[in-house]
Amino acid sequence: PAGWPLHPRTMRRLCQALGAPLAEQRFAQARLRLSDAAWRAADAPQGRPQPLCFAVASCQYPPGLMDEACAGASYRRLARACRGADGPVPQFLLALGDQVYVDATAGLFDPGSGGRPGDELRKAYELNWRLAPFREVASQLPIYTMLDDHEIRDNWQPRPGGSDDLAARLALRAFQRHQGTLNPPPLREGGRHYSFTPAGALVVVLDSRTQRDLRRVGPFGEGHDLWAANIVPDALLDDICARLKDAGDAVKFIVTPSPVLPLERMPEDRPEARLRSDSWSGYPRSLLKLLAFIRNTGLQRVVFLSGDAHGSAVSKLVFDNGVAVYAVMSSGLHAPWPFANARAEEFVLDGPVSIVAPGGERLSGTMHTAAWSSRAGYARVSLEADGDEPQALLTVSLCSADGTTIDCRHDLRAPGGDWSVNPSAPGTD
Repeated sequence: PAGWPLHPRTMRRLCQALGAPLAEQRFAQARLRLSDAAWRAADAPQGRPQPLCFAVASCQYPPGLMDEACAGASYRRLARACRGADGPVPQFLLALGDQVYVDATAGLFDPGSGGRPGDELRKAYELNWRLAPFREVASQLPIYTMLDDHEIRDNWQPRPGGSDDLAARLALRAFQRHQGTLNPPPLREGGRHYSFTPAGALVVVLDSRTQRDLRRVGPFGEGHDLWAANIVPDALLDDICARLKDAGDAVKFIVTPSPVLPLERMPEDRPEARLRSDSWSGYPRSLLKLLAFIRNTGLQRVVFLSGDAHGSAVSKLVFDNGVAVYAVMSSGLHAPWPFANARAEEFVLDGPVSIVAPGGERLSGTMHTAAWSSRAGYARVSLEADGDEPQALLTVSLCSADGTTIDCRHDLRAPGGDWSVNPSAPGTD
């Protein structure tokens, strides 16, 4: 489609077949151009790290009759960055769910059906894909995607036994056609999880939506008991843990639309409260298994990336044995309804945290949050060189649609150190 991205290796094969220069290729009214930085990052071998810079975004509510300029403001800023006019040039974009809202107004004003099944889905995608700033970004950046709930409907999760309705099946098919087809090959046949190695780092992208278990509290009702339910299958999580361990000293990004960290505040005496959580906090078994593996094996340089909550946070969890994991939660690109936005008090941003399993296993640590923002925008994540180490420093910039920025930096060689927050940047809100 015009203005849609091609990943570097796909573009290389296409341009070679056409006999065209690798840097640029024209298709009808679209021009696809990848920067030298994007080429350098494309699937570099692990063990040969280079500096890296990319954008993380989620939640693009569709434009209405009067707010198209506002709806495209975050992409407009990202387009300036692609031109080198707003900080480091990103090498790709991770789009972490809710790229479209097929249920934007619960059917009241959503794009009407053209009479054929799936026409309303096509129109929902067209509504966002036609935004000029998005088309400019998509023509210059490889875009790696993962779906969340609004590609299907609000808070959707699969039904037991695969008994989902026709609308859900059509929406999943539409995601694959419009977005998933350009992602790297899945880790497992029939799944959507994938990985790639930009600039020598490991990036693992997990589908935290379509294979989660339906939960219940108590012996009655459909689904799995809350304490036995998984947000991703056990076998997949075992595979991911093995990949993380094999990556050695490389920086390891675990990408999931539903946030892993920061943890949501949960009353220990009311387990049913977790049923209202759409994130990993609502699936304590999977959460504990992943974090306990990282803590117990002493893995360092692990960074969680997520979206969904319509709020931005730059955090670190230091376990009781000194192992640290970092977390970046990106705000919504365009989330115009304040009542749907996360609030800082809903999360444990600073201080001691404890995750307790029914059997008594406890995982303890301390949260340190460098920045929180509820402004619309995206996050820019950079791995920067220091001395002889090309990926020694992690820098996270919360880039708001209004032009403000909060810069946070951490030395990955010093997990017990502090975040450095740019004092000239606007404060958190």
